[in-house]
Amino acid sequence: MSSTMKARVGFLGVSHPHFAGRAGVLAREDGVEIAAVHDPNAELMAAVGARFGAKTFEKSKELLKAGLDFVVIEGTNTQCAAFALEAAKAKVPMVLEKPGAQNLDALRKVAEAAEKARVFCQVGYHLRYSPAVLRAREIVEQGYLGRITTARFHCAVMAPSLTNEWFCDPQDRGGLVYLDFCHMLDLLTLFLGMPAEALVRFRKLEGVPEHPFEDSAAFVFRFDDVLAAGDCCGWEAEDWLHSWSIELYGTQGTLRVGIHPPAVDLYLRHARAPYPAGWTRSSDAAYDGDQSYAAELREARRRILVGQTPSGADIQHALRLGEILDALYRSQGL
Repeated sequence: MSSTMKARVGFLGVSHPHFAGRAGVLAREDGVEIAAVHDPNAELMAAVGARFGAKTFEKSKELLKAGLDFVVIEGTNTQCAAFALEAAKAKVPMVLEKPGAQNLDALRKVAEAAEKARVFCQVGYHLRYSPAVLRAREIVEQGYLGRITTARFHCAVMAPSLTNEWFCDPQDRGGLVYLDFCHMLDLLTLFLGMPAEALVRFRKLEGVPEHPFEDSAAFVFRFDDVLAAGDCCGWEAEDWLHSWSIELYGTQGTLRVGIHPPAVDLYLRHARAPYPAGWTRSSDAAYDGDQSYAAELREARRRILVGQTPSGADIQHALRLGEILDALYRSQGL
C-alpha cells in the first residue's frame, strides 16, 4: 500500500458489543477507510454499511477477496472462529475479538490455521493498552518494586449483564470467567508471566436472574514463586471496569493499578528517580476508554503495513490463555 493511500479495513461480523468502539475509532482515524462489511444479519449489515459508507458483502469469502489491508472480526464467538479460519485461508491479516473462539478446540484450530498461513492474527485483549497498564509495566520492568512476592486482583461484570445474550450463548465454554476474566488473566501475564498452577472455585447463585453459567469465581494462581489471589464478580453494582484492579507487592515497593479509569498508585520504601519515597498517586477520571481500542488498532495497523508480527496478544498467546481457562472449567467438573 502506498504511504499516501488509506488503509482499507473490513469487518467480518458487527454484532459484538466491542464493534462500536473499534469501528468508531477506525472511522475517526486519519489514513483509514472502513471499506467493507459482512454480517449474517442482513438488516444489521445494511445499517452498518450505510453508517460508514462501506460496501456490504452477503458472503464473507467475497469480502476477503476485496483487496483489504486487514479485517476486524466482531461476531459471536462461534462466528469469530469461522471467520478467522476463512481469513487465514485467504491470508488476510486480522484483529480477532477475544477470546478468539467459542471453546478451546475451535481456538486451537484458529491458531493452527493462522500459523500455517503465516498470517497476522492479533486477538483483541485491548485492556493491555490502558495507560495505567502501560505505565505499571514500565515500573515493574525497571525493577522499582524489587522482588515481587504476592499479588491480588479483582474483576467483575456489571449487573445484570450476565443475563445479556453475550454471556448466555450455549455454544460458549462459559460466561463470566471465559468471556470476562480472560481479560484479567491476560493482564496478569503481562506482569507475572504464565501461571504454573491454579486453584479456582465457581459459584452458581440462587435468587438472581437465571442464566446458563457461573455467577462468581475465586482464584489462587502460582506464577513461578509469586502467589496471586483474586476474584471475578458477576453482579457488581459499579460501572464496567471501574472496580478492576491489580495489586503487586514487592520487597522495595507496592503497586496498585486501576484499569479504567486509569490509576496508578506506587509506594517506594526508598526514593528512586523520578519517584520519591512513600506514595505517588496518579489517575485520569476523564480518560475515554475507546482510546485503548485506538492504541490497539493503530499499533496493529502499523505492524501489518510493514509486515511485522503482532506486538499485542498474538494467537499463540490467546491459545495459552484459552488452555488455562479450559482447565479452570474442567477443574470444576464443567
